[in-house]
Amino acid sequence: MEDKRAILHNESPFEYRLLKGDKAQILYRGRYIKMISGKEFARLEALIGQGDPYQIQLHLAKITRNFKRGNERMAKGSK
Repeated sequence: MEDKRAILHNESPFEYRLLKGDKAQILYRGRYIKMISGKEFARLEALIGQGDPYQIQLHLAKITRNFKRGNERMAKGSK
């Protein structure tokens, strides 16, 4: 997966919040999308340690899956 429109470089639309118990929340433009743990969380933690913002954005985009084609859907209850 590549960022053909340079959205991940220019806008950085994804955010994350690290939580207790090796979990993290993924947010898209400030709205909650998904909770991750396990392998996905471990990979995110490793990328945070490397300090490459583009790779973090790319990983978060891959985790959310439905966001790769522009058909963004918000989680229920997130308005």
